[in-house]
Amino acid sequence: MKFIHFLQFALPFAAVFLMAACGSNSLRTGESPLEQPVLEISEGGGFTGMFLVYRIDRHGNLEKWSSRAGKLDTLLWKGKIPADTVRNWVKDLKNTGALEWTYQKPGNMSETVIYWQDEKRFMWTWTPSVGKKILPVAFYRWYRRVRTFLDATTR
Repeated sequence: MKFIHFLQFALPFAAVFLMAACGSNSLRTGESPLEQPVLEISEGGGFTGMFLVYRIDRHGNLEKWSSRAGKLDTLLWKGKIPADTVRNWVKDLKNTGALEWTYQKPGNMSETVIYWQDEKRFMWTWTPSVGKKILPVAFYRWYRRVRTFLDATTR
């Protein structure tokens, strides 16, 4: 009986804690997010739970967000890159063979690539310290090239 009273008391608090800890894309400051991203590239985690997130749509609209579990997402940068660049990234991603496999082994810190093709979502996530060792070479090179471009563009 005491256990049931405990659950009645603890369950609402646990639910609120989990919702806050998981974060939400609807908690944003700044301008509204892209309607439908094609690519999302992120890194982060660790003790702070902070993530740096790039979202790119097929028209070349690019957003850089700071996201922290349970906190408002903050828009850090918004701009446009050539749509041809995005199309080439998608073509090159497909040419790596990545759509034929998945890798989802996040660690305390993680790097993640999400690609949307129509209604289908492809996701790869890994621990940065082992990415170069465990990911296929073509995919890892693609990721580093895209990530370097995004970092330089949004400074």
